[in-house]
Amino acid sequence: MKRYLGADQDIEKRVKTHLFVIGPNQSGSTFVTRAIERCSATWSMAREGQHMLGYHGPDTLHHDIALTWASSSKSVDFMRSRANYNWGKTRKAWYFQAQAARQDASIFATKSPPFLLIADQLAEHFKQVRFLFLIRNPYAVVEGICRRTIEQESERAEALKLAAEHIMTCFEYQKQNIETYRSTGLFLSYEKICSQPLESGRKVQDLIPELTELDFNQRIAVKGMYDELLRNMNEDHIGRLGPQDILTINEVFASKLDLMRFFGYELLADI
Repeated sequence: MKRYLGADQDIEKRVKTHLFVIGPNQSGSTFVTRAIERCSATWSMAREGQHMLGYHGPDTLHHDIALTWASSSKSVDFMRSRANYNWGKTRKAWYFQAQAARQDASIFATKSPPFLLIADQLAEHFKQVRFLFLIRNPYAVVEGICRRTIEQESERAEALKLAAEHIMTCFEYQKQNIETYRSTGLFLSYEKICSQPLESGRKVQDLIPELTELDFNQRIAVKGMYDELLRNMNEDHIGRLGPQDILTINEVFASKLDLMRFFGYELLADI
C-alpha cells in the first residue's frame, strides 16, 4: 500500500487534529495507538513520540528511570520542566517523519507514557488537541514493570515499591488530566477496551469522527512480544505476584485507596 511521507507534504496545513494517547506504561497504549495508526485518516510515526529523531525533550531510554519515571518528585519535576522541551522543533521533526495512507489525512497521532505528566504542554503547543486517557489495574502494571527490571531476587521488594509509587503518581496525574480535559478527552480503561472493543472504538470515534475504520478487535503486533487479538492479561500478570509481593505493594497502595477507587480498583488481599 502506498504511503505518503510527511517530508513531501505540508502537514502543517493538512493536520486538523492532534491525538495524544496518554497512559502509564504497561497500560495498553501501544496496542491502542497502533490500531489508531491503521486508520487511513491518521499520520503516524515508526516509534512513539519521545523516541523519534529530532524530539526535543526528555527521552526515558537515556535515563535510569525508563519504566519508573514517576517514582520520585525529582524525576517528575525533571519530566515536567518546560525548560527541557522545544515543541516547535519537535513538531517539525515529527511532521517530517510521519506517514499516512492518504495524502489528505487530517489526524496526527502519537503516544509516549511520560506525556501523562505534561498534558498541559501538549494542549498549549498543538492545535485542536484530543486526548485518549488510559489506565490499567495497578497490580498488573507493577508486575509488568518489575518483570522487566528485577535482576536479583534480593532487589524485589525495593523494585516493587518503586513501581508501586510510580503507578500511584501516574494515577494522580491521570485523574487531574481527566478532570481538566473533560471536553477534549476520553477516558478508557484497559479492562474496558479488552472486554468491549467495539463499544470502546465507537467512543473514540465519537471524539474523533474521522477515525471511521478504527477497530480494536484485530490482531496487532506489540513491541515484538505479542501479535494477537487484544485480550485481558491482568490475571496472568497478577498471578505472578506472591503473597509477600502483595503485602509489599499494599504498603504503597493502602494510602491511595481513594485514588484507586476513583478508577474502580480495590486493594488485593495478601493471600
